[in-house]
Amino acid sequence: MKVISDEILHLYLIKPSLLDLSTREDIENRKIKDFNFRKRIEELQIFYKELENINKGVIILTPFKIKKEPDNYKLAAMNNSRYDDEFQYLTTFASAENLIMIRVHYKKSTKEYKLYLVSENMDKVKNVSLTIQGSDKEYITDNEGITTINDLNIDENTIISVKQL
Repeated sequence: MKVISDEILHLYLIKPSLLDLSTREDIENRKIKDFNFRKRIEELQIFYKELENINKGVIILTPFKIKKEPDNYKLAAMNNSRYDDEFQYLTTFASAENLIMIRVHYKKSTKEYKLYLVSENMDKVKNVSLTIQGSDKEYITDNEGITTINDLNIDENTIISVKQL
């Protein structure tokens, strides 16, 4: 088996036309057969996607707190009735470098998520674009940094990107 260095993999991802046909075919075949090789290529693809996002001014937020059971927040006096119609805290996403985070709340009865973008500087959360990895849709926050999503599933594996408009 031919040795394929990281430099060749970088070229393959950036500009495959610089590689000869046999090398490109070797990489394609090895991607199918070798799990670790495929993982390495995925890591490099993620690196280049992050680099592209940094150059575009996009902030990536990752899960900050993972909870198995959502907490209920009740604003009225507690009683024994069911609270399916209330938003429950689900998780938090954060970017420590940019001092920005998103608190996610979920409403079981309507299957909708309410995302609260929070930052020291409120200008960073007003009317910004949110994209969720794996989705082609873009969500815009209001002047309070809030947006509602009802067509996706958000969990601890979700990655959210924030971009100033």
